[in-house]
Amino acid sequence: MSTACNGMSEHHFLCSICLEVLNDPVTTPCGHNFCKTCISTCWDTSTTSKCPVCNQVFSTKPQLKVNIMMRELVSQFRRESERKITCIYILYYCICHSVLYATLCKLCVIVQTKI
Repeated sequence: MSTACNGMSEHHFLCSICLEVLNDPVTTPCGHNFCKTCISTCWDTSTTSKCPVCNQVFSTKPQLKVNIMMRELVSQFRRESERKITCIYILYYCICHSVLYATLCKLCVIVQTKI
């Protein structure tokens, strides 16, 4: 995963299923965002429709539409990222706390310590 070192942080725009920047972002009734294809595939291959993040079960499969605001934010993030020097974040998953966290690549750490 790479993200611009300044400005918006990539983790705000990651799909928690594919761990990539959102593509055709949709928002579930519980408020979590996913790529439309990722959540659709997840629900199509499961007997229940539930949120992969909070496990909220939906009695009927929600009809998801692309979240226009999120799509614009992701688009803006991508444009800004292409213009800036990018750094690599290494993502780790903490089993105890059920969260993703990131560390900067060695080059960025070196640059930041010199500034």
